[in-house]
Amino acid sequence: MYIADKNFIKGCFRRERYIVYQKIKQYQYIDVTADIITQNKYIKDELAEKLYKKGIIGDLQYHEYMDELEDFFMFLPDMNEKTDAMIYDQVIKKRYRYFGQDCIDYVKEAISNSYSYGEINGIDQSDILNRLQEKNKNVYLVADNYAYVAQLITFLNKIKDNFKKVYVITKEKDNFTFIPTKEDIVQYIRETDQDINIGDITFVIDEDCDYGFDLSKLEVDNPDDILIGFGEWCLESFKELNIDSFVCCRSEKLVTRALTNALREDELHFIYIHKGYNIFNYVSMVEKTELNYKMLSWIYDCIGMEAYEKDINTLYEEFPNVFFNSNSHEIIELQDINKVKEDEQYDVYNKEEIRQQKIKKHISNNFKGVHLNDYLFKDRWSNDVKVDYIEIDNKKDINVRINTFTSAVDPRGFFKRQKEGNYIASNFLFFITPKTIELYNRLRDSREKERINKYGWHIDYKYENNLKPVETFPLYNKAAIGKKKNGGIEFFRKQLSAGKIILNGTKIQWDDEDINVNDERDVIIYTPMGEDKNEVDYNSYTKIVGENRVNIICVDDFVVTIRKGDVVLPNIGVVVSLSQQKWKKLFNETLFDKDGYMDIKNISYQLYLKDSEQYEWCYGGGMFLIYEGKAFNDWTKLEKEFNQEGWLTRLSMQTQESEIHKIEKHPRTVIGVTSDNKFFIMVCSGRSKKSAGANYYELIEIAKDIFGDIEYLMNIDGGGSSFLAYITQNELFELNDIAHSNNTCAGVIRPVNSIMTIDLNAGLQ
Repeated sequence: MYIADKNFIKGCFRRERYIVYQKIKQYQYIDVTADIITQNKYIKDELAEKLYKKGIIGDLQYHEYMDELEDFFMFLPDMNEKTDAMIYDQVIKKRYRYFGQDCIDYVKEAISNSYSYGEINGIDQSDILNRLQEKNKNVYLVADNYAYVAQLITFLNKIKDNFKKVYVITKEKDNFTFIPTKEDIVQYIRETDQDINIGDITFVIDEDCDYGFDLSKLEVDNPDDILIGFGEWCLESFKELNIDSFVCCRSEKLVTRALTNALREDELHFIYIHKGYNIFNYVSMVEKTELNYKMLSWIYDCIGMEAYEKDINTLYEEFPNVFFNSNSHEIIELQDINKVKEDEQYDVYNKEEIRQQKIKKHISNNFKGVHLNDYLFKDRWSNDVKVDYIEIDNKKDINVRINTFTSAVDPRGFFKRQKEGNYIASNFLFFITPKTIELYNRLRDSREKERINKYGWHIDYKYENNLKPVETFPLYNKAAIGKKKNGGIEFFRKQLSAGKIILNGTKIQWDDEDINVNDERDVIIYTPMGEDKNEVDYNSYTKIVGENRVNIICVDDFVVTIRKGDVVLPNIGVVVSLSQQKWKKLFNETLFDKDGYMDIKNISYQLYLKDSEQYEWCYGGGMFLIYEGKAFNDWTKLEKEFNQEGWLTRLSMQTQESEIHKIEKHPRTVIGVTSDNKFFIMVCSGRSKKSAGANYYELIEIAKDIFGDIEYLMNIDGGGSSFLAYITQNELFELNDIAHSNNTCAGVIRPVNSIMTIDLNAGLQ
């Protein structure tokens, strides 16, 4: 018999599941990413980029390869008969054609240095293997990546005496697949002086040349034999097999995290997969996961092998607490939440809705002054839009805080590390993504010292009045929110005005009239609101500023570069431009290189703007849909507001992960204040069968339906970032239906760079 039947496919499932979903135009697998949703397309091959930067492949070679890769991914929506693993195999073949054997040797050497053994710290079902292993059974071991060779060999050493015979499945030839060959395994055993007789191992060669292993062509002696895989390809491909199997792997890939509830990429799991079982009957990535291996492991601990034999309806009836904690790292008990009434036991389709309703009731019962509820909106096409919201009094002691991060943080993991309490949390404002930086750097291809090699910070204005206050430049004139020291929440537009920076102890000051001017003066501040009027497409647009001046490019809270000579105006920062006479007066003689750039290794700056100190915190970069009671509920009004805030400038459009200015339906998060001074957060779920998402006009209509008269309504980050959640006992419970993104599956909050939090224990209890 064979390990798998003829209908076996490599990878989790065919991409036809993504038809009608945004994900049909997105791809993320191992080290290759593609996103062709917007005009600003994003194609990245991390391995090719690494080879290019190390000089192993040439400039022409790299760019011809990337051009072909971009052409290839333009047809991504038509690849619905393939799995992500199959598409990756085609990428591997393109790499081989362009880069050849030299690169394979480099890759093997680099990966061989990453051989490592780890202890299981995630899902651990090794006890099942202990019960199943017998002397009359054979065991088959297979690693899908060089990095798992050490794990495989260490494991082989432990179990080799517990089975009749040990087989190791490998490839024959070196290639770009990262899959170890027989030669690699033997060499590792010899070099590490393992207590293993190579003659006791029977190698099975998979002659298939594609990425992964064709399990439908690999025979086993009997149906009681056991297959043990090492690596994430194994976890996604071991389904509906003819024998019991296990997988040992980390949680680096998106699909693995969806299957394991892993909080960290370095979590190492040992997972049992029952013969004939297919977890992907319950995991689609674009709709909320119904059942995963973490949940199954909890159920197995209660009823053993019956966990894999009962249908999901029965499991839901018997273990509602498992389903209520479906995204959690561990099961926690909450009063009135983990119990299911008789009329709810059979409502499997709405089990997520039932869970959310119970959490909302729990909050209402325990915290006064908090109005947490949901609303179902019907759009003009009769599509459902699921809305979840919280409303509280905007009082002086309102405890709303913002957490911002320099790189994306998983909210679930973040609250695991916080002081235990009871919180409502949501996503917050827009942030710099790799896609944004890729375009930023491409437009500075010949100006290496003006490029940026990091991402992840909040876009636009930020003021945090901590022990050491932090302030960054307002870039446009966008919607802002602030928490006053002596009052509640305020909304306003934030545009750069008079201020100063302290550059390594020296003050540089400007007035309102020094911003975005075209004449000569000592100090000019160039912001991205001051772009030229021409017909250049936004993906190609640049503006050169500061000719014959000394220019300081400031982005977020750091200096990118200082140049004597013109610079490209940043879309995510400003240029503080000094006349050469002013610079010389302030800093005397300074060394600039032959291209006019200064060594900024020890350069830092602090920004000071007027009126900032009246706030505890303040952030700009949002979008008003209602301002001072006036709703922008048609295109004439909204376009005028977009122009006033700067959203329709080409530089702002370069910063947008999606085309924010378009009237499209997406998951959305808005915040605001009512006319009777109630602060609220409202989230519209989208990109799912249950909820279509909302456009800007619908957001205004929905908010008015729920809250009545509104003074300010501010649109903030949305899409896959939109979430509303309750945190208790350091565990996070989603209150809305989380949409999928290119790096997260539906139902699981993606890493974000800012979080808005309401402390329910502070003045509201």
